[in-house]
Amino acid sequence: MMDEAERNIQRKTPEALPRYREAWANISWELIPDPDSEQARMWIGVIVAKDAPVLAAAGIAYPHRRITLGTKNLI
Repeated sequence: MMDEAERNIQRKTPEALPRYREAWANISWELIPDPDSEQARMWIGVIVAKDAPVLAAAGIAYPHRRITLGTKNLI
């Protein structure tokens, strides 16, 4: 999923890629395992099916905040 973010930035706003990479390097990331299909399935209907694993993973991690710029697929 991390690679997808970089690909999207490269495609949509390549001028932002250096700042993205700088920010990426300065964050203490907590990596969690991918959610299983049942955990992802719970989110279909809230978000498009292809993005359900992302939302499921966020739920598993219990983050303090969830931030997205991609709101067109959220209900």
